[in-house]
Formats: sequence, structure tokens, C-alpha cells
Amino acid sequence: MRLALTSFSPTPRPKPCIVHSHQIPSTPPRVQPLTLPEMNWQALHQPAVLITD
Repeated sequence: MRLALTSFSPTPRPKPCIVHSHQIPSTPPRVQPLTLPEMNWQALHQPAVLITD
């Protein structure tokens, strides 16, 4: 049983989760520097995206 769990561990499932967690606290590199009003909209939209994910 333990062996099966270990083999399932390296699956790509936990990898994307870790990446998402890291991207949430830090500024997303894909998003370019936005203006003040744009930043406000993003800040409000970020939590919504997190809930969806």
C-alpha cells in the first residue's frame, strides 16, 4: 500500500498545485505592470480566480 502511494506521489497533480500557491503570493510574471485602477481590479479578481481553481 505504501509503495502504491509513493508511486502516485510523483504524479503531475501536486506539481501544478505548488506552482499555483507560489504564484498567488508573488506577482504573476505573465501579467505586465498594470496601472493603479487596473491593479485594483486585479486584486478583486484574484480571490475569485483562487476560489475557482
